[in-house]
Amino acid sequence: MVRDRRIPPKMRTREQATRVAWRIVKDWLAAQLAMIEAGLVDLEEVFLPYAENQAGRTVYEVMKTERFSNFLMEEPKAAQQDLQEN
Repeated sequence: MVRDRRIPPKMRTREQATRVAWRIVKDWLAAQLAMIEAGLVDLEEVFLPYAENQAGRTVYEVMKTERFSNFLMEEPKAAQQDLQEN
């Protein structure tokens, strides 16, 4: 790891890194909640990937394991017909 000499030693600690990481999480959460409040996204859209099942696996982990196969949507029949006609 390269140490930037311009950063004071007291700011190069594991504790400072932890504070910075939690601040980033706080800012991310505030941004997500603002988007929900503005009606840009639904709560479930933002937080569902982090929900866990009874086995302790997140929705994302299950989807990744199954290679998203159960979650792919079929193309609407009207769109399929349009493609066949052209």
